[in-house]
Amino acid sequence: MSHINSLCLCMVLLVVGCGKRAVLEYDEHVVEIERVVRPLYKVPSLDESLFGNRVYIEFSSSGVRVSALPSGVTEENNGKMVLLRSSIPGVEYIVGGTTPDASLAIVSEFSPLVTLDSLSLVSHGENALQVSSEEVIFLRSTGNSVISDVADTSKADSQSAAIKLMGRSVFCDGGLVVNAARRSAIFCTDTLYLSGVALSLSGAPNNALLSNKSIVFSDGALSASSAKDVVKCKNGDFVMFGGAVSLSSGMNKADGLQATNVYIADGVLSVVVSGAASDGIKAKGNLCISGGAVSVSVEGGALFNEKKSDYSSASCLKSDAVVDISGGVCAFSASGDGSKGISSDSLVIVSGGSLGIVTSGGDVVHPLDINAHASSKGIKSDGNLYFLGGDIEVAVLGEGERSEGVEAKKNVYIGGNARVYVYAYDDALNAMNLTVADGHSYFYSVANDAVDSNGRIDIDGGSLVADGSFSPEQGVDVDDPSAFAMSGGTLLSVGGSMGPYPVLPLDAGTSVPVVAWSGVDAPKNSFVSLASSDGKLLLGYRLPRALERGAVLFASDNLMSDAEYTLALSAGIDSDGYVGNGLYRGGHATDVNDSLTFRLQGLINGISANGEVTVIEPGKGFPRDMMPPPPPHAVDSAVHGGAFPPPMPSGGSPQGMAPPPFPHAGDTVGGRGAFPPPPPPVRKVKSEYGLGNLPNID
Repeated sequence: MSHINSLCLCMVLLVVGCGKRAVLEYDEHVVEIERVVRPLYKVPSLDESLFGNRVYIEFSSSGVRVSALPSGVTEENNGKMVLLRSSIPGVEYIVGGTTPDASLAIVSEFSPLVTLDSLSLVSHGENALQVSSEEVIFLRSTGNSVISDVADTSKADSQSAAIKLMGRSVFCDGGLVVNAARRSAIFCTDTLYLSGVALSLSGAPNNALLSNKSIVFSDGALSASSAKDVVKCKNGDFVMFGGAVSLSSGMNKADGLQATNVYIADGVLSVVVSGAASDGIKAKGNLCISGGAVSVSVEGGALFNEKKSDYSSASCLKSDAVVDISGGVCAFSASGDGSKGISSDSLVIVSGGSLGIVTSGGDVVHPLDINAHASSKGIKSDGNLYFLGGDIEVAVLGEGERSEGVEAKKNVYIGGNARVYVYAYDDALNAMNLTVADGHSYFYSVANDAVDSNGRIDIDGGSLVADGSFSPEQGVDVDDPSAFAMSGGTLLSVGGSMGPYPVLPLDAGTSVPVVAWSGVDAPKNSFVSLASSDGKLLLGYRLPRALERGAVLFASDNLMSDAEYTLALSAGIDSDGYVGNGLYRGGHATDVNDSLTFRLQGLINGISANGEVTVIEPGKGFPRDMMPPPPPHAVDSAVHGGAFPPPMPSGGSPQGMAPPPFPHAGDTVGGRGAFPPPPPPVRKVKSEYGLGNLPNID
């Protein structure tokens, strides 16, 4: 598993049914890069033998000279502006020389081949090079060529780019530098293919590389910067099959790469944007990575939108639809306040490759509008999120109340051979529902729950380690314990509790023995373990922080009912059965400081600090005497005698249950009459860890 601190360098799954367990369906009709995208965006090939007619254009400070023209090619030339029109096939235009102010336009009914022969071309107020054809346009460079435009307000400005290509175009070979001063460096009205060319684009006040349709990069190198979106496909896709692309921008709301869909199969892509509310890679549709190396750094913070009364923030990857990572090496860094590693309006799938995400920004809250805020997150999905394979490491370092590692508005599913590590200040994982079927997952929260589900939790395979903060925060938290089922796999939950025990899997589907040990005091870097009667370690865990009256929950399908076990706190573990992220199986505890022995008496066993066993039966709800106390002031015993809710008076609403009046503008937020009160803030804790020393990272 690759470490986050060393990474600073298709299919859709549908949830069907309403049962306890999410069922996955694979939709084979969704785009797959190798099977569908590659054939669709095959690069047109250049056959030089088809271009037997040659036209030579030589620029100089004194004018431009054009060679004899074949029949079917005409010329308009005023010494600075040259227009060549062709009605015949097979014409190669070889352009060379140096000029401080000139332009060239080629209009051809058939495919032209334009060869730039060490050309240095500067144009004032016009597109320096413009080529138009109904068939494929081929361009190449022999030697290094430089094309520049200069904005000239004294002339009628008809510039749209230093190079304008009107038709499907292919940059074939060679090196080319384009300096833009007025609008874009290169603008193509159709799909643009980059194959074997080394392009350097700079200075564009608009886009460095702009296409009305798609851009396909198969080989070569591209280095580009601009004031607006650096590479933009207005109504098409960005597809990368190889080569090296480096993009940068420093302006606000300027994305590194923007397209309808983004497909990256191979090559090296590096994006650095530093403006506020600027995304590294942004897709209106799907954003799929199946190979290569993708490095994205966003450094800007959030911007407040007065019309929407909300903030726009930066993301390394932003998709209005699906984010699908099935291979490659991805390293994402977001340092601005409110910024995110991955943000999807629909669905996130990680099924392979290596993914490292680091965010270090904090929360942003409007001083007047309490509903306007932006928070830093590692992965945010407004729909479902699936970890199906690969190595995923997420570190959310900002100490904000909403700085969460992984957030899904709907369901999170962990399966396959996925290895997941998430560190965050607030919840490490927050979802509507969580299903763990396989893989190995580790979640650590500095100041809140490690795993927080607002609906269901179903665990029936794999291993899950959840290390949460102090009471009332926990390792694993679910609003209703009767919606928490443990039917297979391994669970280790460490943290606080909401009562005498942490949240227990009380769903009737729980079939795996559970041991909940409360009132645990242990120093940092010590070990907590559960061993069989012969002393063999079943589960052990290195504590990355001290426990004070903490709670530890062990659950495993290797535990046996009516068997004797020992809980221990020790200074070490002698074992070669290291699972990862501080979790051990096999071996023995060494230098034991404290231990207690007990016998499992049921499926769910609560163990007190003195070794007393309390059996809680799943499917029957939490025992009343073990429920956490109600929040303060929830019951006014002086009025209602301790009853809650109060009895219903005849002919009206429940006494005291009518909604309070809507708060007026001058009312104190959360005070008397406010509805609803704000949630309690995350308790401020100073993190003892940073990117270079994350807890239990392997």
